[in-house]
Amino acid sequence: MPSMTGIISTNYSPDNCGILAEDRGIAALPFFGRYRLVDFPLSNMVNSGITDLGIIAPTNFRALLDHVGIGKEWALSRKSGGLHILPGSPFGQKNLNGRFLINDILKNKEVIDKLINEYIAISATSKIFNLDYNEVLEYHLNNNADITLIYKENLSRLGPKDYSILTESDKVVSISNSSEDRNNCFLDSLIINKSILRYIVYNCKQDEHLDLLEYLSKNVTDLNIFAYKYVGYVGSFNSVRDYLKTNQQLLDCNIKSEVFNKHRPIITKTQDNPPAKYTSSSNINDSVISTGCIIKGTVDNSIIFRGVIIEENTIVKNSIIFQNSTIGKNSYLDNVVMDKQTNIDDYMSITGDYRDPIVLDKNNKYRKDRIYNVKPNKKRS
Repeated sequence: MPSMTGIISTNYSPDNCGILAEDRGIAALPFFGRYRLVDFPLSNMVNSGITDLGIIAPTNFRALLDHVGIGKEWALSRKSGGLHILPGSPFGQKNLNGRFLINDILKNKEVIDKLINEYIAISATSKIFNLDYNEVLEYHLNNNADITLIYKENLSRLGPKDYSILTESDKVVSISNSSEDRNNCFLDSLIINKSILRYIVYNCKQDEHLDLLEYLSKNVTDLNIFAYKYVGYVGSFNSVRDYLKTNQQLLDCNIKSEVFNKHRPIITKTQDNPPAKYTSSSNINDSVISTGCIIKGTVDNSIIFRGVIIEENTIVKNSIIFQNSTIGKNSYLDNVVMDKQTNIDDYMSITGDYRDPIVLDKNNKYRKDRIYNVKPNKKRS
């Protein structure tokens, strides 16, 4: 099987994640107690034998770089190939509706020109799934394809930036992000021949704000584009509601064992913390509790990140609590996403709705003597 190069595009943000994606790119968004969204495409590529890999970084790249570093955890810290951080387009010089910006690739055209491998796997970070790219490459080669798009049938909760594809005998005949005919959802992941990518990029120099999918949708009949059907679980992120729901879906043991496949593990940055501590007053139901936590209250259908303290007689339901946060005594949280290093005072009640969870900003202290009305799509002024 020929070797592949990997490119992960992270220079974009969803419309409805508000303050969660304000100071960090979507790729660095924490997920399921210990992971970041970038871990999934990064692990998929590494598990498929891809050892030459570039991440196109957004302007707010600090959290992403802090997490991936030099790629040591993914065995990408090496003399030949390895992990490369590539600059993305700054805000104001990019198409805000795009996932794979032509301008991003143009900025790194020298890197693309020097690639040894003819086949390039490209992925965004807005969807999570466990994929073997070798199976996709075999399909790509058997069809003598220029490009192979990976899709999922009947994926729910599609966003306005999601593309749908129409096929005839597995060949793509239409690509669209209109509200109609959205049964076959493109999973923001593809394999493309290096020569085709170079041709597209160099022919779009005068229209560099195009997204790669926009170009393909306009030139679908001129290229040999095939579609690979993915049949496993897919989690999608277009809003805070999606983010909360996808985290909770992985509490299902069947879904969790599929995504966190022991033969294709999802790799993340290692952090050494003591085990979680549970007091006699604690009560845990259908939840993930990470290392370093101290739990004295009740946690139900929730994901608790590292180093969180939940005091006595406090109830946390249907929520996600980021690392190093504290929730005081006799408090109640339901349908809340609480960013890192945030403190909740004693005797506080914060209740959202599963259709519209409340988001609490990071590095903040919420006191019982004040009134708060924080919504997910409201950014700081």
